[in-house]
Parts: sequence; structure tokens; C-alpha cells
Amino acid sequence: MKNIRYLFFIVTVLLFVSCGSVQKSRTFRPDATRLNLSMSDLVYLGETEISVKYNVYFGFIYVIDEVNGEDYSSMDVKKTSLGNIANMLSGPIHKSAYKVLEDYPEATYFQPVFNQSKIERLFLGREIYETAKIRAYKFK
Repeated sequence: MKNIRYLFFIVTVLLFVSCGSVQKSRTFRPDATRLNLSMSDLVYLGETEISVKYNVYFGFIYVIDEVNGEDYSSMDVKKTSLGNIANMLSGPIHKSAYKVLEDYPEATYFQPVFNQSKIERLFLGREIYETAKIRAYKFK
């Protein structure tokens, strides 16, 4: 009986010792940085209107006809990612964003003014013409 008590005591102690503690370390850097700018910190360069014309068939087949008034070829593609306005340029209109950088290559900040869609209903599809106006700025 005495051996069983010692065995039980040793097993209990080993169980409590094996339950280690968790240590957490944290860095003191913020998850997000914030930069406060005002319009006096920026120089206005101008604004550009971009456009795309495409057809949607059966709700999921997209056929792009024109990008910025020129015929679209899927073999000759120009891509540009404007980080701060990515939410506004969702869908096929993001294919026309290259024109903003062609017109204002020295720009560092882009501000969307409006995004407009004209939709013409067709049989089993629709024809969509999207336009957006984007202002370009650079830092002083």
C-alpha cells in the first residue's frame, strides 16, 4: 500500500511538472501605421478618365471589347496596380488603369473622383460601359 502511495505521488508530481507554462513575447511595433497628410502637402497634377467596354453572357462569361477607347487584345495586355484605389477599380475596369500612369508618371497619390457604369440589357447577356475619373497628385 505504501508503494502505491509513493507511485501515485510521483505520477501526480510528474503530471504537474509536465504542464509547462506558455510564454508570449510581443514586439512593440504597431499593426498599422498612419500618415497624416493634408491637401497642402500635395501638388495637383491633373485628372484622367479611364474606360472599359465589355459584354457579360450568362452572368459569368466576360468579353472585353474596348479599353480606354482602343480595341482590346488579350495578347497585348498592359497592367498597373494603383494601391490606394484598388477597391474602386474592381472588375474589368482595372485593366484600364495603366492610362493614369502614362499620363502622369511622376504621380505618387491617386484619388478617385467617380466611377460610372452604363448597362444595356441584351438577350442572355448585357453590354456594360464603365468610366472612372482619377486625379493625380505628387508630394511637395
